[in-house]
Amino acid sequence: MRNKTIWGEISDNLMIHKEIFDKKAHVPKTVSEHMHYNPLLSISGLSSNLLISTISPILDFVSYQLSPKTSSVDSKFDHQNAERLGWAKANYKILKHITLRSHLLRCYTVASELTEIPDHTKAALMIAALAHDIGKDAHIKNITAIDGRHERISANFLGNLYASSHIEQQKIDLAIIESAKRIVLHHHDSDGEGVNSELKMFQHQVDYRVRQIETELVRNRMKQTSLKNSAVQ
Repeated sequence: MRNKTIWGEISDNLMIHKEIFDKKAHVPKTVSEHMHYNPLLSISGLSSNLLISTISPILDFVSYQLSPKTSSVDSKFDHQNAERLGWAKANYKILKHITLRSHLLRCYTVASELTEIPDHTKAALMIAALAHDIGKDAHIKNITAIDGRHERISANFLGNLYASSHIEQQKIDLAIIESAKRIVLHHHDSDGEGVNSELKMFQHQVDYRVRQIETELVRNRMKQTSLKNSAVQ
């Protein structure tokens, strides 16, 4: 994977970059400042300043404000919901070890590597990657004040984030936000009016692919832990 350093050097330095700007009480205004504030923007592969500025609010939120302890799956295994999502209990037991923040950032990284698609489509997929499961976070559920599936909470939160007064609307491509919201709202749908080519690309080339990577990652960790325990005994 081209962006393999995301889980090492870049992620380790995220808080250092944030602290530099916090000490100066400075809000990034230019693309170069945004890149310094959050180095994960540099992997987007996008050349348009407008697209980069559109991605940065949700990327900054996930990188710096989302709890690093929240699991990427719901706190309890729900048979009815698992059937809807196509999960077996074995998948749940493995994926509960993956944090929500790491899952969303992995999805963002994988989306950034998609090629041969228009930049506006890629930007929408990257924003959806960062937001699609954010409604699983307890704090997000509380501030969104919406009952229901995490897809609905996530889409609502994304819309509210970009409607907030501190974001300069002229630096945001609202059409991309609307596309991202549709992907987030329908990302577990297999049919219906919300299903289109962008959604299918997100489902198969981003979310599903990342879940495969994470499943293998946890299994390898468990195997290594088991080998170490056996060696000690």
